[in-house]
Amino acid sequence: MSSNENGHRRLIVLAGATASGKSDVAMHLGGKTPIEIVCADARTIYRGLDIGTAKPPPADLALVKHHLLDIVEPHQSYTASAYATAARSAIESIDINILPVIVGGSGFYIKALIDGLSEGVEEVDQEIRTQLTKEFEERGIEAMHEELATVDARAAAMYSDRNPRRVQRALEYHRATGKALSSTWEQQRNAAPYDVCFVAVHRERDELRRRIEDRCALMWRQGLLHETEQLLTSGLDEHVQSLQTVGYKQAIDVLRGRTSIELAQLEMITATWQYAKRQLTWFRKDARYQWVAGNTNECARDILRLFKHEENRGRG
Repeated sequence: MSSNENGHRRLIVLAGATASGKSDVAMHLGGKTPIEIVCADARTIYRGLDIGTAKPPPADLALVKHHLLDIVEPHQSYTASAYATAARSAIESIDINILPVIVGGSGFYIKALIDGLSEGVEEVDQEIRTQLTKEFEERGIEAMHEELATVDARAAAMYSDRNPRRVQRALEYHRATGKALSSTWEQQRNAAPYDVCFVAVHRERDELRRRIEDRCALMWRQGLLHETEQLLTSGLDEHVQSLQTVGYKQAIDVLRGRTSIELAQLEMITATWQYAKRQLTWFRKDARYQWVAGNTNECARDILRLFKHEENRGRG
């Protein structure tokens, strides 16, 4: 189970939309075979962002070891390249008899880990990122996407879904280098030597919408507003990368008197639903993913079956 005949580490990527139940499925998988979880989430990496990122509860952390939680201070920026390096290191630290399971909804992080990034992609100066973050706030995603189309038409076409993080990343790269981010796409990539079983959790549209509504409501009850207030009180600027995400943006608007709690909660549901649809678009475009459905136990059972089937097929 630990490696294939070529000596490549075998692992599972367990992805899907936010609120689809990936973490619960992973925990059930851990009840069927020894695993350690490597988190693939662009927000749970931040310390202090707990409620708004739906981090695993202490009981889950006690049962199954999790890697790459709380590894970055909230004022720091973090890149897919840094994640790929940290995730590969985490995988190497896992005992060969334990199955690494990459769990998360950040498709770009997963792709960076497994497929690698172009060698020529450079880190972006924090001042450029901060300036662009403010411009997104002031001008909106449509205007920023139009700007991207003028400097990198290929990237604008690729990000036609207006994913804010991807559009901003492409603009950051152009402003830092004067070159189009798309010019790096054909460059050599440092792919990882893993034997990967790609799986994604499917939920019907109405069920996923309901799960999103329930999760958003729970976050507000658990104290999302108070958590956000504590982060700002600690001196954290509201424009930092870690707070430019669903939930915290709406909570900040309430704290700044720009909206009511009721409207913020509705906006959070809408924004989360839009994010979930972007995630599903990303994963559905990747033909390597096999989709599982059903209750948590059924999903875990089917994932293990797919993993073993691929193992047997590789031996054949």
